[in-house]
Amino acid sequence: MNREKLIDFLIYASVFIESIVFFREPFDGYLHYFIFLLLLPFFFNRFGLPKTPFQIILIPFVIGIFQVLMGNNEWALFLKIFLGVMLSTTFYYYVIQYYEMDVEKMFKMYLTWAYWSAIIGILQYVAAKIGFKPGYNYEWIYNIGVIVNKSTAVTSENTRINSFYLEPSQMGIMLCPAAFVSMINMIRKKSYEYKSYQNYVILIAIYLSKSSTGYIGLFFAVLVVGLNLGYISYLVLFIGVGIIAGVGLYNYADEFKGRVDAAIGL
Repeated sequence: MNREKLIDFLIYASVFIESIVFFREPFDGYLHYFIFLLLLPFFFNRFGLPKTPFQIILIPFVIGIFQVLMGNNEWALFLKIFLGVMLSTTFYYYVIQYYEMDVEKMFKMYLTWAYWSAIIGILQYVAAKIGFKPGYNYEWIYNIGVIVNKSTAVTSENTRINSFYLEPSQMGIMLCPAAFVSMINMIRKKSYEYKSYQNYVILIAIYLSKSSTGYIGLFFAVLVVGLNLGYISYLVLFIGVGIIAGVGLYNYADEFKGRVDAAIGL
């Protein structure tokens, strides 16, 4: 692996692999923090000190200080979160510079990682289906296994796949842009970065995550696709079915209801 491919791998590993936590005190030592510290000197030497990230987070910084002074927060917690945000903002600003604003190149690499994370998730489901623990519980590789709903027993029925992520909702969020591409490919019968079967892999993985966030993302993806392609009659039908499905989930799926209530409360 040459240096360029290694840097590509590390950048996207920092985005996708969230389940490796080396320690919890005095802060959460996630894998991506170590990737940041590894690559930041290289980026700094190449691009210099950026001003934009500091301008972006200046207002949150000032507000955060006032919140601490008013007793609504603690210095340790504020600095822990703020320094994490500053580190992430600076790192990914450098990443955009590194790729010279080549959005399509960055998006294509995202789609590749999204596909393989979907594959891992589906393999989790299959392993749970046949009862093969090392195939669904990845604590022997990193820190967490699959997420189980309302039961300590792992089965394919009560398991929500999470792949590289800390929880299924993060998986749903990360795969939604890829699902949008898959829908476009299937409707227009094209193969932008994904072959026919790969489109189904992405959509199946989001479904198996049982993530309300992922489902909502799919709903809006279909909405945008329908509006842009002019499928108004199908869109009306889909919205009707979506509303009925949403009401059903709210009334019969406690976890979905809890997330909706929390979002409304927020």
